[in-house]
Amino acid sequence: MEALAAAMAALAYLHFGWTLRALEASAYLWVLLVLVLIDWDTRLLPNRITLPGIGAGLALGALGLLHRDWSIVPLPHAALGALIGYALIWIPDRLYRLVRHRRGFGGGDRKMLALIGAWLGPLAVCDAFALAVCAGAILGGLWAAIRRRQIQSAIPFGPFLAIGGAVALFFHLSWF
Repeated sequence: MEALAAAMAALAYLHFGWTLRALEASAYLWVLLVLVLIDWDTRLLPNRITLPGIGAGLALGALGLLHRDWSIVPLPHAALGALIGYALIWIPDRLYRLVRHRRGFGGGDRKMLALIGAWLGPLAVCDAFALAVCAGAILGGLWAAIRRRQIQSAIPFGPFLAIGGAVALFFHLSWF
């Protein structure tokens, strides 16, 4: 894991240069890595990581108001990104509950996508979510095909959110 964390920092510095944005991107990627490891092991995304992560994204956005190079996105974009990120999972989860009478997503997934939005802004969080859904559908489908049956148990969505969030950091796709 240490080598992966170092590689993430190296990618951030290669992409952003020797800037505060590179340091911010490294911290963001490390938070995603921690969340992936926890979610994969426990199927939980703990509030003690997601909520401070949202707060850190908003705080860094506030620094971005002072100088644009001090943050990936300024505070208004960070706040809107967090709200959109939360809603992108909350709305389909509510609809799924109406139809299936059970949860489709965990509460931690909403907060993790809000964290991604707080760090990357409203457009990038949409990219991250779209990529996460595609990755989850493809890999979940492959998993079901390999096992030759439908998936009955829940698959952690945090790793797919992290994939989408990392790709959106480096390659904001501007699909929307």
